[in-house]
Amino acid sequence: MVSFALGVSTVFLALAYGARKTIARRNQSLRKMARWARPLTGVVFILVGLMILTKFYQRIEFWAIENLPAWLIDLSVSL
Repeated sequence: MVSFALGVSTVFLALAYGARKTIARRNQSLRKMARWARPLTGVVFILVGLMILTKFYQRIEFWAIENLPAWLIDLSVSL
């Protein structure tokens, strides 16, 4: 487990340091995007919470199982 954790953390650290310059270059555009992304994310979280509270997600799941192709359902279950 320790070797797995070290391997995963090494990849994350490499990605973080590698993306640092790119994020710094695009800082202004990321700030502009955050102005509308934060409220949108909040609305999505509220909608998901309401779907869980009212169990509407079960209707969506039932529809998906009835209408999606078998290979797609099998793929989603196997992941």
